[in-house]
Amino acid sequence: RVCGGALSEIRECARNSCGGPAAVDCAYGEWQDWQECTRCDGEHKRVREITAYAANGGRACRNFDSEQVEKCPRECGEPTYCGWSSWVAWSECSTQCGTGGKRHRRRTLEISSGPPSDTEGQGLQMMTDVSALGDTMRRYEVLYKETKDLEGTHLREIAAAFCTGCLSLFAGMVVLRGMHVGSRASSRPLSGMASARTQAMM
Repeated sequence: RVCGGALSEIRECARNSCGGPAAVDCAYGEWQDWQECTRCDGEHKRVREITAYAANGGRACRNFDSEQVEKCPRECGEPTYCGWSSWVAWSECSTQCGTGGKRHRRRTLEISSGPPSDTEGQGLQMMTDVSALGDTMRRYEVLYKETKDLEGTHLREIAAAFCTGCLSLFAGMVVLRGMHVGSRASSRPLSGMASARTQAMM
């Protein structure tokens, strides 16, 4: 007959502390904000830092307990909305007394899956996909190129008009100079004939 049963047994004992430093368990800090999604159907993650490592027999840190991964909350082709976030608190005034003091507050643009409230009458733009923004940028580039081409054409027209005006002015000066030289040449024989008549009469 085959032998059955355990050959040995183990049971805990000596539960009393032996003294010395207390055990320190692994501890984590607060979770940071979720990182941005790289794609509409991708994943994003958030992390937290380890604030205390295990010591003196405490519970050790486990792998991946300091990181969380989630599916992005937006599907491809899902409408997205661009809107303003809430205003942050006002900053301190730049002066303690007198006039000219200033303070400021800020807000940011956020993209959400639902239409935000338009409480301040600000225009909200709905983007059906990231490609819509790309199409807008491409149209802007085309308009920018057309504007530059029109500016170049306008400059060429101005230069051509300036050259034409210079040539016309030069031609006019040449004609005037020719007429002046011709009038001087024609006046010389007349003056010679008048001198000859005067001598004959004398």
